[in-house]
Amino acid sequence: MWVKGFCKKDCNIGEEVEIETLTGRCEKGIVTECEPRYVHDFGDYVKEVSHIGIQAKKILNSLE
Repeated sequence: MWVKGFCKKDCNIGEEVEIETLTGRCEKGIVTECEPRYVHDFGDYVKEVSHIGIQAKKILNSLE
C-alpha cells in the first residue's frame, strides 16, 4: 500500500516506521523508497482502440 504522509521518526529503507497522513491518520509499514514519485501510464498502444471515437461519432450521427 502506498501511504503519503510524514515519518514520525528518522528511519532507513527496510525499517518499520509510523507515518502520519495530512488527515491525521497513522499507519505503520516498511519503508521501501524515499520520496517516491508516481510512475504509471496507460499501457501499450492498441491499434483497435484508436478507431473507437470515429466509430462512435458515426453511430451517434446516424441516430439524428
